[in-house]
Amino acid sequence: MRRKGINVIEQHVEKVVLGVVALVLLLVLAFQFLGGPTQVELDRNRYTPDRAYTPLQDRARTLVGGMNNPEPELPERPAVSLSRAWDEAVATPAGPTTQIASLGRARGPGAVAGSQIEDAIVLGDGVFRFPVDVPAPRAVRGVSFPFTLHPREIVTNRDLASHVGEGQPFDIFAVTVEGSFSGLELREMFRTDPDPENPETAAVPREWWDDNIAVLRVEVERADGLDENGEPINLVSIGHLPGREAPIEPVGERTLGAEEHQERIRDAEALAGRIMRPNFFRAASGEPWMPPSGFELLASIEQNASQIQRRVRELETVRDNIRRTERDLEAQRTAPRVGGQADQERRRTLEERLQSLQVQEQRIIIEMERDFHVDERGRALPVRPAQLSAADALLLDNADAKAWVHDLDVEPGRSYIYRMRVVINNPLFGQRARLHEDQRPLATQHELPGRWSSWSRPVQVDRRAYFFVNSATEGDQLGAGPSAQVEVFGFYYGYWRRARLSIQPGDRIAGSYELPEPNAMPIFDLEAIEPESARDPGRRPGGFEPPGQDGPAVLPDGELPPNAEPGPSSLPFVLDTMLLDVAGSPGSGAGADRRLQAYFRDADGRIVVRVVGRDTASGLYRRLRDSAELGRTQGRVEEPEPEPEPEPEPDRRPVRQPRETGGGGGSAGGG
Repeated sequence: MRRKGINVIEQHVEKVVLGVVALVLLLVLAFQFLGGPTQVELDRNRYTPDRAYTPLQDRARTLVGGMNNPEPELPERPAVSLSRAWDEAVATPAGPTTQIASLGRARGPGAVAGSQIEDAIVLGDGVFRFPVDVPAPRAVRGVSFPFTLHPREIVTNRDLASHVGEGQPFDIFAVTVEGSFSGLELREMFRTDPDPENPETAAVPREWWDDNIAVLRVEVERADGLDENGEPINLVSIGHLPGREAPIEPVGERTLGAEEHQERIRDAEALAGRIMRPNFFRAASGEPWMPPSGFELLASIEQNASQIQRRVRELETVRDNIRRTERDLEAQRTAPRVGGQADQERRRTLEERLQSLQVQEQRIIIEMERDFHVDERGRALPVRPAQLSAADALLLDNADAKAWVHDLDVEPGRSYIYRMRVVINNPLFGQRARLHEDQRPLATQHELPGRWSSWSRPVQVDRRAYFFVNSATEGDQLGAGPSAQVEVFGFYYGYWRRARLSIQPGDRIAGSYELPEPNAMPIFDLEAIEPESARDPGRRPGGFEPPGQDGPAVLPDGELPPNAEPGPSSLPFVLDTMLLDVAGSPGSGAGADRRLQAYFRDADGRIVVRVVGRDTASGLYRRLRDSAELGRTQGRVEEPEPEPEPEPEPDRRPVRQPRETGGGGGSAGGG
């Protein structure tokens, strides 16, 4: 029966498709069996698969023979200067700068790295002005400190001779200037277009500076002060320490190739700690050197003394509990097992309590170091020069990179001001084709100096001697004249030494300082000291060993070092200062409220007025007094604190109960 509306093709469409597919299969089979054999092309010749092995085998034998030839024919090597080719390549751009993702970071002028795709900069074919305003260091300050050089420093470093006196000990007065440099601020400067509306300005392409910036030098200038126009008076540039080589020497007028330029950057990265924070010299005796931030830390410790002592007492309490718990636990382990499960529970409780107390002990110690920079006894932790660290190597990630310079050419009693700047490698070196005409001279400069910091506050260099008026009396009607009791401090062999004396009008301040055991202040035979170069022939002159590498020159327990003689038993002094009179302060009251003043004439003929008792409350007096106290015990070994006597252990033996008796009735029934 025929269906309406459906033609013949629509009725048999599936049969048509099946037939077409069958026809295609038949054609493929016919081509496989009736067509020519499959061929392989080799050296522009065609071979059937069964014949292709012969030419391949011949080629393999030829290659093996060439590899085994002891004297192969080598092509003539063209004379090419890689550095010249590099300079020519980077001088002429091949096209628009494009950022390409990569696994590593490319280095060098013109190199492209794709570690940060989001910061890619496409400069096109133009020339631009790039930001090169290196930030100035912040918080520049200086601190004066006296120092006693280790005798080996003088033997090894002859350049120090002009900075010390002829006799021993080798006491010097120096200043350390410290500042803080922000690598993050430098990074932000590089990546910021100084004038986004100006098509001639652009941020520095990241591949020019990323992982390719190092501090080459820290420069410091000193002045006696500023004149009325704000200009420095007697401006002096501070060099590196006498006898020390600069880690990275300035290039000067020389022009380095691209390879030398990059090698210099790598060297600066490896020597970052020495460049930014050079070690001072080794000390023979006395308190360790520390930067200005270390002295600020000591002031902070003194300010927080009450809190520090509270934490010390808290730590002592925790340690007492630890000792008590350890004794209880040991007694529990050795006691006869009576309670069974109860003993195990008690032992477990004691172990958990001991562990908790030990954690508490470590937490207090860590917090004391972190919050106050003191040890477990409340004493200041030493502040040592930091060597190369991850923060130095990653300069652009460091927001507070410390840098300092030492100044030995200062006079005791003088006041100076300082300023600082850092010098980095120039990321625009070798980029002449991309620089605007105004900046093209930068393409040949290896260094990029930063801005100068603001001038520091005046730094007062310590005087050779100080005196303080502790008390004084006026003349009375019985004929007793006025007098003053003074304390005098002078620096000698690592510490400030103190003398107390009473003077009357017309007397100069003169006497002898209190000194420790003479063996604690040995005077060395310098000719018998072996120079550093003889001890280590491979040591670079003026190296950067940390202070105290050889230990102090003073040995403990009063033992005299070899090749040395005992020091003096007394040290006389004379200050060219004379007491004139003692009188009440103008406007002061009477009796206990009366304030006295002592009048002196100094070496320059000036009248010096001291309010009695006022200057002994100053921070300077406390610093000198504390140093003098430490100097009294110079060379002595600090005796360890004795362990506390253990508390008597309680009798933990079980109490024997009395045996029960039968009472009166029982005894009557016996027998």
